[in-house]
Amino acid sequence: MTNQVVIVVKPQTFMNNSGTAVRTLLRKFSGKFSIREILVIIDDVALDLGRIRARAKGSAGGHNGLKSIEKCLGTQEYGRLRVGVDPPPGDGRGEYLTKHVLGNFNRSESQRLESSLWAASEMVDAWVQHGNYAEVMKLAPGANQR
Repeated sequence: MTNQVVIVVKPQTFMNNSGTAVRTLLRKFSGKFSIREILVIIDDVALDLGRIRARAKGSAGGHNGLKSIEKCLGTQEYGRLRVGVDPPPGDGRGEYLTKHVLGNFNRSESQRLESSLWAASEMVDAWVQHGNYAEVMKLAPGANQR
């Protein structure tokens, strides 16, 4: 393993304002890394629980946190790793959505999610080591991607 600097950031903003945190990070470390070296990890209610989707770039796909990042950065050219948490009950909006994404998983859901989180962590490790999306996909065969 090579010596690399990795910065892990958990924004203290609301998810819908994640872009301000990412922009602040880029300004603070200006010239130290590029936007293409960013990997954003999100929970995604549009994916089944435990499903993983990774892309080197692309649209927000309806995710408000990614929309905020794209707006603040002015680009979709950054990596993202989506971890499915299932759609919320009810109409999937408003209070239902908030309670769902901020709530806890039950025992059965936690067990289903555990192996996917291991795969996600392997993908993050591969991203750090190789910095190449194609290599990440080779090293994480258990992940679902398109």
